[in-house]
Amino acid sequence: MLVERQTVWGWLPFVHIFVGGTGASAYITMITLSFFRPGVLENPLLWVVIATAVGCVVAGLTSVAIDAGRRSRAPNVYLNIRRSWMSRVALMATLFIAFSLSSLVFGNSYLMLTAYAAALIYITGQGFMLSASKKIPAWNTPVTPPLIACSSLVAGASLFTIAALSLGYVSVLILEWPLALLHVLVILVGLGYLAWPGATLPFKKALKMDGNRVFFLLALLIGDAAPILLTLAPPLYLAAPVLGALLSVAGSGFLKYVLMLRLSYKLSVIQLPEPSYLLLSR
Repeated sequence: MLVERQTVWGWLPFVHIFVGGTGASAYITMITLSFFRPGVLENPLLWVVIATAVGCVVAGLTSVAIDAGRRSRAPNVYLNIRRSWMSRVALMATLFIAFSLSSLVFGNSYLMLTAYAAALIYITGQGFMLSASKKIPAWNTPVTPPLIACSSLVAGASLFTIAALSLGYVSVLILEWPLALLHVLVILVGLGYLAWPGATLPFKKALKMDGNRVFFLLALLIGDAAPILLTLAPPLYLAAPVLGALLSVAGSGFLKYVLMLRLSYKLSVIQLPEPSYLLLSR
């Protein structure tokens, strides 16, 4: 039975997953696009995207450190790599920062690819970090990791698009249709989450409470359906791609807000009877 929302993970973990995931995904977009258009790795776009991505991931790690409370507790997040997705995510974030900045200094493509791999594991691990929470039914589903990862990729690709267009890289508009397909994927995964056949009664109840199902669908509408419609509409120079990208980032944040904060109902603790020897001792 559900009694209340959890209070351990609040706005600071949300910042970690939304801001950090968006930044890392912007880097993933740039490296992926460079396989087809090597020119995107030229200055100043390379510097701007890496600086933005690293800044976002640092902001995510900082929010985790603040959430830990005391400074002495922050390093503890790295101490359980074998069992904890939180430790793995923190490690991948740190490796991403180190290798992406090193690639700027040394201009080494292998360092870039290593940072790329770390970023992929980082955004994927964020979803597994949530799904490992067995006491929160709306998180503890096999659909949560792909939903978080796909939503981050949409937001990151959109952030990269805004940065590229701001610097005059109009060729980045080739991302418009691949991004539309990614939006379709988020919608399909999101609908799969709502209709997950293995849903427990507490999970279904969490969706019904406080209009959460409506909020979830609204997030998909704002962040994914609306940008697709803008892609299909006759473009007004660069206004439509930028507007679609802004809606994508906002929708991704809204979706994660609904999942992490509105749907975070925890299972009630079963109150067991006291042992007989305690009753007899009174």
